[in-house]
Amino acid sequence: MKHRDNQAEWTAIRSMIFSGTRRTALAVSVAAAAVLGSGLAVSPALAQQNGGTFIKVIENEPATLDYLFGKDFGALTTMTNIYNNLMTLDFEFTPHPELAASWEISPDSLSYTFTLRDDVTWHDGTPFTAADVVFTFSELTCAMHNRAKTWCPRVESFSADGDHTFIIKLKEPFAPLLTILADYNSGTLIRPKHVWEGKVDQDNPQLTEPKVGTGPFVFSEWVRGSHIALVRNDNYFKPDLPYLDRVVIQFLPDEAGRLAALENGDIDMIHSYILPYERVKQYQADPRFDIIEHGNEATGTNENLLMNHDNPYLQHKAVRQAIAHALNKDDIAEAAMFGASKAAHAHVHSGVKWVYFPQYDYPHDPAKANEMLDAAGFPRDDDGKRFDLRLYWAFGRAFEGRAAEVIRSQLAEVGIGIEIQSYDRPSFIERVFTKRDFDMAHQLFTTSPDPTLSVVHRYKSSTIGNAFANAAGWVNEEYDRLTDIEVTITDVAERAEVWRQVQEILMDELPANPLFGMPNMQLVRSSFADVITGPIGYNGSVEAAYMK
Repeated sequence: MKHRDNQAEWTAIRSMIFSGTRRTALAVSVAAAAVLGSGLAVSPALAQQNGGTFIKVIENEPATLDYLFGKDFGALTTMTNIYNNLMTLDFEFTPHPELAASWEISPDSLSYTFTLRDDVTWHDGTPFTAADVVFTFSELTCAMHNRAKTWCPRVESFSADGDHTFIIKLKEPFAPLLTILADYNSGTLIRPKHVWEGKVDQDNPQLTEPKVGTGPFVFSEWVRGSHIALVRNDNYFKPDLPYLDRVVIQFLPDEAGRLAALENGDIDMIHSYILPYERVKQYQADPRFDIIEHGNEATGTNENLLMNHDNPYLQHKAVRQAIAHALNKDDIAEAAMFGASKAAHAHVHSGVKWVYFPQYDYPHDPAKANEMLDAAGFPRDDDGKRFDLRLYWAFGRAFEGRAAEVIRSQLAEVGIGIEIQSYDRPSFIERVFTKRDFDMAHQLFTTSPDPTLSVVHRYKSSTIGNAFANAAGWVNEEYDRLTDIEVTITDVAERAEVWRQVQEILMDELPANPLFGMPNMQLVRSSFADVITGPIGYNGSVEAAYMK
């Protein structure tokens, strides 16, 4: 009942503040609609100028509108439309200019010099300069962002040479630097120095009303409990962009409510992490919607089966490998994701092609699993049972519960009993990562856009006891050594070879077993195009989106 009340409120608000939204946002929108209604074709060029409102839905209202403080993905969804990075990534993870017009790397790979655009202004009319970039990295990103510790200690200095030259000097070569600078998940969106300086705290008005950015849209309002609204930046530095007049980020925590809003035409997009996978085939057959199968390449998320190496059974590598042989990952993926996902065969997602090495995975072979368990000294008893293990998963991800049921069935075939237990997320984190009081557990891990940022710390011996890191309690000196040196290798082929060795070790030792990749799917109303134009996920800017 509460949702219905909220939905009714939203429908009324939508009607009032957006003046009929997509149908009557601008006179040109009305004219285009009339042409469409007449059955005449509309050229892409005309369609891309029609204005309109695009409504994205997120599952939770953010605490703030800056990812540095709130760490909410809802904040990112807003920020990427208000701010810009120095560069962007294409689907091959190649960097392209954005606020930086060009850059040069010194022969020793220790100095990066960026020539900035000279035609960019902040939303309040203040010119954008290199001082803003220096301030962002020195006072915000490196001082406050979680990922900063992976690369900021390698920086000797950030500096400006005039208004349009920004320089980074490194202490040692660092291969992923450009990828980091292009990835807004790393806290590298550039903020205005004149608004933040002296106010780097949670009282800064930019956290609740980020009115000063360089991006394609300008902050309009945040209606608590309902939505965030952004409007077109008419002075955006990219010619002709954006095409939309408004972007709305609506908060709907209830899945049934989201689906009802979608069916009613009140939202235009449901992102991959909250997409009801059991309905994918239905939506694919519905002309009102498009399933976009790209846009998450730079998060590259795998579902993993964590294994505690302190367990008296799992401490034996042969047992862990036998479990790997006993699992049919194709069946697990099918049951968990209703056919929307594929089995994972490496600790790096298949979308990160330059470091994807699937050849070390274990073929489904229950007979071999039984042989290995017998040889390891764990024979079946009179009831056919060898031993029991606990398998944990956290509420909120029903697909993990479905996967757990399949795993229980498959391991029963080789004499291993599984007790499934589920917990709320805080309790799960405490049991699995802090106390390490578990046997096996389900956990999603991102693996890209660069494995240094997203894979290395998961299994480092130094990260045991940290949240979302090394729940296995695994210590491997060669892994630690290789992951210390790979980051300094700037030749892609040489670095990939080190990562091949790293993944061979991970699959041999199995601190975790990758089960299936998260589907790369976004559900979008078919009246919109170019909603997803880059690999860094559904939180990205919709500056190129337009009404067909």
